[in-house]
Amino acid sequence: MKEKRIDRILQMVKLNSAVGTGELAKTLDVAESTVRRDLNQLEKMGLLKKVHGGAVKLENQVIFEMSYSEREELNLKLKEQAAKKAASYINDNDTIFIGPGTTTEMVMKYIKTKNNTIITNSLSAFSKYSSLPYKLIIAPGYLRTETSAVIGTFTNNFLKKINVDIAFSGANCINDSQLMSSNEEEGTAQEIILNNAKKRYLLVDSTKFETKSFFTFYSAENLDAIITDNEISSKIKNKYKKFCKVL
Repeated sequence: MKEKRIDRILQMVKLNSAVGTGELAKTLDVAESTVRRDLNQLEKMGLLKKVHGGAVKLENQVIFEMSYSEREELNLKLKEQAAKKAASYINDNDTIFIGPGTTTEMVMKYIKTKNNTIITNSLSAFSKYSSLPYKLIIAPGYLRTETSAVIGTFTNNFLKKINVDIAFSGANCINDSQLMSSNEEEGTAQEIILNNAKKRYLLVDSTKFETKSFFTFYSAENLDAIITDNEISSKIKNKYKKFCKVL
């Protein structure tokens, strides 16, 4: 219940830029004291700024990386919307790359096609969906436990040698045309496989737009499309359509 409440608070702040404690309490059907505790937690996580009477969106917010378990619980509805949409672009017999991330890995849950080969450098995705009726390959390398991503020299050398029909990459942030990661090695691995893909998609929920992170690894201008959820504002969608399609 708390996770859903946190998701809803983040959505409201993202969509409205500012929201009052009373409005949040009424919408969520909880006491204002509960909302204030949630806002305190979210401010400590660097996801919004508390002000007198409510909270505001952080402009050009710099995202500091949360743990995998923390990210897994955030914005579940938005991630599902984006993942379902992404899966609809997969065809029978496609070879697919699924990058690490709580949104990208969810694509595997919604694949309905046949005879696919799925390659990933996400240990979490490999473990969760190993029973699916697909040829599933995990890249070699060392495990970055913060994100469950497999990275490093072995990973990069492996990815340089393969070609895929579709690559779904995640990102910690996207700002203007810049796709950003909190970790250079994770970003480099995504850059390599995107360059080796016939179709290149960025898969992010709408909270990732207009934020910044440590390492820029790719340009949206080189993507086929950005796939996101249905909550993205028309203003943001129109801005990013200058660089590539936004689905």
